[in-house]
Amino acid sequence: MSFGKLLSSLLACQLMAGSAAHATAQRTVDGADITVTGKSLPEVRQEVTQYVTEVGIAVGETPAARWVDDVCPHAIGLQPEVAARVEAQVRAIAEHAGAPLAKAKCRANLLIVFTDDAPGLVRKIAKRQPLGDLNYEDRRALEAGAMPVRWWYSHEFRGEDGLPATTLISPAFQLSGVADVGGINNSFLASRKATNSKGASVVASSSIRAIRHATIIVDVNKAEGKALSSVIDLAAVVGLAEIRPDASPPNSILNLFGTSDVRRLSGNDAPLLK
Repeated sequence: MSFGKLLSSLLACQLMAGSAAHATAQRTVDGADITVTGKSLPEVRQEVTQYVTEVGIAVGETPAARWVDDVCPHAIGLQPEVAARVEAQVRAIAEHAGAPLAKAKCRANLLIVFTDDAPGLVRKIAKRQPLGDLNYEDRRALEAGAMPVRWWYSHEFRGEDGLPATTLISPAFQLSGVADVGGINNSFLASRKATNSKGASVVASSSIRAIRHATIIVDVNKAEGKALSSVIDLAAVVGLAEIRPDASPPNSILNLFGTSDVRRLSGNDAPLLK
């Protein structure tokens, strides 16, 4: 999904929810005046645009990544009964959003880790495996930052039916010293993706960015004072959608540790997940 389509979808959800009502005045049967207030369409559009820009989804020509495989949330670092609560709440949010869900006993691909040393844990993980597709600055922020919650993803391209994508041009056709094949630039073709989809043609380039794995680390010391249910909601949003590492839009659970008073999924968060 592109930036424009995502913006249009969220705007439509806001309008359907009645967020764009203009301020009006009505009289009740007993004669008392009641003022009904709401946001105008330009105000709603501005808020949604700021939200979509802030979360960093579908930036430039990069489409939004989504879950294709069944989501299997797993909580670590908590007592079993508390971990079960975390997983159940994430599952409920995923189900409401329409995300594919794995059965209870499954291989974890949405990992939520609670620790008292988030930077140290990230550094240990980074020594064993790459931290997703992050650039140097974002990796350093994960390893040394003071964020109460930090996260990253692993992606891959998939076909429309969820099968892995493959490079369109076979290595056998990467001819040394040949600038193009049939008048078409060889390097351009190599950058395109063909799918293994059963319904795809030989030259199809239809593909989607899929989230293979999401890791969320909660620093329990820095998250102290926040309700567990609020932290779980935040973890669910960043786990189910590809959110920029430092995103904290005002009208969102993503701003839980900022200036916002939002404590549950907001009117922007829930439609985003859908």
